[in-house]
Amino acid sequence: AFLEEHALAERGLVFQPLVQTQFVAVVDRDHPLAERAELHMEDLADETLIQFIDEYSVSGWRRIEQVCRAHGFEPRKRPILGRAVTSYATTAPEGGVLILQKDLRQLKFLGDVNQTVSIPLVDEDAHFIIYCIYKRENEERLRPLLDALEESREIIMRHRRDEG
Repeated sequence: AFLEEHALAERGLVFQPLVQTQFVAVVDRDHPLAERAELHMEDLADETLIQFIDEYSVSGWRRIEQVCRAHGFEPRKRPILGRAVTSYATTAPEGGVLILQKDLRQLKFLGDVNQTVSIPLVDEDAHFIIYCIYKRENEERLRPLLDALEESREIIMRHRRDEG
């Protein structure tokens, strides 16, 4: 599922964006950025980003690099071995910056355990994209699910517009 888009198409797989989740920067409480209420990607240009190395996070890191480059910089990185999804929220930044998804449930506990602060990144493109990937021949069988997902997405977008 972490193949490039053209490789997915060659395998007869269809992919469409399903959910976007906003980036948050997680830093130590004594980090210079810790007092900020929000950040822009450019604020991270001189920071060291923690890159998890595991099969689950490879597409997320690819997205982080893509967004950094779109904002004019190549991310400096400190690779560490990831073990499970819970590794992301329980890893101490130790002077670096973790970029995680805003709705990660473990973030609530991370601040107390690791003495960290989570700061939202407010750029429009500063988000992870979760895709729905399926075999083309299953599209008709999946049509009710796909239609329900599209309807849900439209309701959410309408709600966001109404709030903003």
